[in-house]
Amino acid sequence: MSVSSQQSFQQELANDTPTEQKIVDQLRQSPKD
Repeated sequence: MSVSSQQSFQQELANDTPTEQKIVDQLRQSPKD
């Protein structure tokens, strides 16, 4: 899965569960970033 596709997928989830997904998003981006 490409980065852009992954971000779009995470954004869709964020719309449904912003708090939980925000944590997951940070955990995934922290090591990569």
